[in-house]
Amino acid sequence: MTIPGIGLTWADGGLVGLVGIGVLLVLMGWLVPRRTLNDVRADRDARIAEVQERAANYEKAWKTAEETHANLVESMRAVLETMRTVEAILTEARQQQTSSRAGDSP
Repeated sequence: MTIPGIGLTWADGGLVGLVGIGVLLVLMGWLVPRRTLNDVRADRDARIAEVQERAANYEKAWKTAEETHANLVESMRAVLETMRTVEAILTEARQQQTSSRAGDSP
């Protein structure tokens, strides 16, 4: 039995249809060779590894910045405490100088 107007049998028409579908899948990019798929996967994996490495570097830099900030805050506290001590000493010295001048006056 043949397909009307084409002159092919139904079996031949089915084979031509399957081959046509395969060609369309390749042309549309839905069916790719294994080598191409492996290349795309390798590229994807390389980009993922690069992003993970970059993220690890950013995390390391962030931790270093946090440690530096904590050290700076601690240093500023020490400087502030020293300045308070110096202020107290100078205030006491000024008061003693003022009281000794008051005692020298007739």
